[in-house]
Amino acid sequence: MKLTVKNVTAALRQTRGVVKYAAVALGVHRSALWKFLQRHPELYEPD
Repeated sequence: MKLTVKNVTAALRQTRGVVKYAAVALGVHRSALWKFLQRHPELYEPD
């Protein structure tokens, strides 16, 4: 699945913000999702 703002937002909402589970839901590696989130900091605010 292609990483888009819409897809990542939906996956994070579905997994309650857990990056590990969102990556699995999107079918990508955690590192790829993490790099995407670093480019789009408005999507994810770590605790």
